[in-house]
Amino acid sequence: MNKILQVNIKVKDSIDNELIDFFTHVYQPNILNSPNFLKSFAPNCLFLISYFKSHPIMYWPFVLTETLKESYIPEFIYYLGPCYTKYFYSLLEHKKFHLRNIVVESSLSKIFEKLSVITFQSNLIEKDIRPFIWAASNKNFIIKYRAKYTAILDIANNKFVDRFRQLHKRNLIKADNENLYSRLLIKTDLTSLTPIYIDRILNRIDAKEIRDELLESFTILIDNNLLSLDNSIGVFTADHELIGFNLLISNLYSSNLLTSCVKNEYVNLGIYSLLYKLTFDNLYKNNIPSFDFNGANSFHLAYDKHGYGAYPSLYFDITIAN
Repeated sequence: MNKILQVNIKVKDSIDNELIDFFTHVYQPNILNSPNFLKSFAPNCLFLISYFKSHPIMYWPFVLTETLKESYIPEFIYYLGPCYTKYFYSLLEHKKFHLRNIVVESSLSKIFEKLSVITFQSNLIEKDIRPFIWAASNKNFIIKYRAKYTAILDIANNKFVDRFRQLHKRNLIKADNENLYSRLLIKTDLTSLTPIYIDRILNRIDAKEIRDELLESFTILIDNNLLSLDNSIGVFTADHELIGFNLLISNLYSSNLLTSCVKNEYVNLGIYSLLYKLTFDNLYKNNIPSFDFNGANSFHLAYDKHGYGAYPSLYFDITIAN
């Protein structure tokens, strides 16, 4: 008979030293899930942390709706869900299997003391969602899930253009014929970003509630200085007009694309292809090993993103109701 493992679970609604220290134990953490980033992005958060004996095991952040009874995934945030620690991944597979199931079922029981519905995502390392399915079945919770994909580019190989689709190679030649220059974005550029974003992205979306949420999230990113400006690229005309940009957020393990925008009148000049080439070159220079396009789920977007040499990677959207 399997030995029942005892796990200690805490749920916090504010950042303290224990939470900050716990996050340092997460294996290859995504900055989009970090306590400080999430609290700056969305003030109503919960953070579940779990221990086995004295060992940190799992970190699980939740962003709450206005009712404070449900969690959701804000725009621009990816892989908002449970993350395991370096200690956990050091265990043998059979021990990880057993402990993963125990901590997931115990965590669901604990979080449903505070929330009625949770919506979250798996991450690119931990794709086994069976523990959630089994736990939901054992507890008579309602679970829904669907597979999603993103596109990842390996930055360690710096021969980026060799991996580009011919269309993007032609676009680079086209952009090179324009009188343009590029540089990293600085804080004084930030006021120029929102009008381009509204004109290029938001005006193409029919649903007002989606436009409003995107603009609110975009404004939070700008106003709270949450971007990685040392990896965010802008393209300018000879008259110093910003005409396109890639906004990124990065840590040591990966860089995540938040949005890519080009002014409407410059879209056909190959600026998007130029922005990605410049972005990849800069990430390589900064020794960041991978670039995440943050989603590739429609055919049109996937066709474009894989055209830069990116490979597909699976994750899941999951909703569980008590």
